[in-house]
Amino acid sequence: MPGMKQFKLSDRKKRKNTIAAAYYKQQDIIDKVCRYFDFTFEILQAKTKKGEIVFARQICQWFLMKKCGLTCTHVAGLFQRDHTSILHSIKMVNNMLEADYDNPTKYHVDQLKAII
Repeated sequence: MPGMKQFKLSDRKKRKNTIAAAYYKQQDIIDKVCRYFDFTFEILQAKTKKGEIVFARQICQWFLMKKCGLTCTHVAGLFQRDHTSILHSIKMVNNMLEADYDNPTKYHVDQLKAII
């Protein structure tokens, strides 16, 4: 068809492999964060406001956006949240990482960077 970009079969395979790699990377990040904080993913998805669960959820969301390049909407779908909640989580983690004083966020992010 005129004006339509023709894809080679190899292009389709590359795209499919890229999508599969991104999926496995996000699953790997979720698994490692859950194991690190000793929570299940279902607990991170829960609507609870307990501090330790909220903290683990925010760190997991931050890693998914930074390491996988997922959009807020995609991460929101994984956690059954609104995209604005994800934006807030990312802002909170970034603020803690930029803080001048020593805080647990920096420690946990550094530990997880070594694992992930």
